[in-house]
Amino acid sequence: MRVITLMMQAQEVSKYGTALAPIPYIEMSILFLKLTSLSKLKVPMKRWYIKDSAALYHYISKMAARVIAGNRGGKVLIYNGFKYQKNRQRIHAIYWRCWRQECRANLQTNIFNLDDQAPNITILQEGPHTHEEDDTVIGVDTTLQSLRSAIQQDPSVPIKRVYNNFARNVAQGGGDREHIPEFHKSPFHNDTNSTSSRPRCAS
Repeated sequence: MRVITLMMQAQEVSKYGTALAPIPYIEMSILFLKLTSLSKLKVPMKRWYIKDSAALYHYISKMAARVIAGNRGGKVLIYNGFKYQKNRQRIHAIYWRCWRQECRANLQTNIFNLDDQAPNITILQEGPHTHEEDDTVIGVDTTLQSLRSAIQQDPSVPIKRVYNNFARNVAQGGGDREHIPEFHKSPFHNDTNSTSSRPRCAS
């Protein structure tokens, strides 16, 4: 087991209990590191050690801007632990606003295609929020997107079976069960896939 050093922001790493001295941890997949564009992290960097891959994954997934499907069918932007809705687009930038009506935080990004699978997103400007991070909401939205993708891969598989398999895989992988929405069955539901039965958040 060898120690790997990574360029991390000091105050971010300290959140996860990293001591000042180097701490060895099991080397994670080099492929994961190659697939992750650390150059997109527009934050002050300093060389630090981390003690587990979970902290690294959390940091990278939080700081890397990405677009996911929203609950109402549109696209939302996830960045730095917050969720944004598209406000407007101009010649040189896309303007986003916090999805919470009571928060007036805004964000500017470069122009990119929201339908791209892996868009190159650059954060141009970020405003302060008036609330805590949206970790739970983002977790639920991300889970719903994964469920939709799994259902679309093989529409012949009953939705309930896809849901059960997904929930089991999350549990076995040590994932957070609270991010998995409840499964609601309509009175008109039958054994074939239809829109009458689907995972959704309980209201």
